[in-house]
Amino acid sequence: MKINFSLKQFFPQKWQVKLPVMLFAVVMMGVTLSVLIEIGWGTDPATFMNYHVAALLGTDNIGL
Repeated sequence: MKINFSLKQFFPQKWQVKLPVMLFAVVMMGVTLSVLIEIGWGTDPATFMNYHVAALLGTDNIGL
């Protein structure tokens, strides 16, 4: 039984274009997530909503 191995099978077509776009997207997600953490808005929409609903109800200090 012969195993056909080629590095081409691991790279999709036009990978030279897709790689920089993917790296840019990952870097931008990291930057925006860091900003959201620093300003205290949470890391996802549910956390954002929970923080602000708790602040409106006056229960934002529970569990701290």
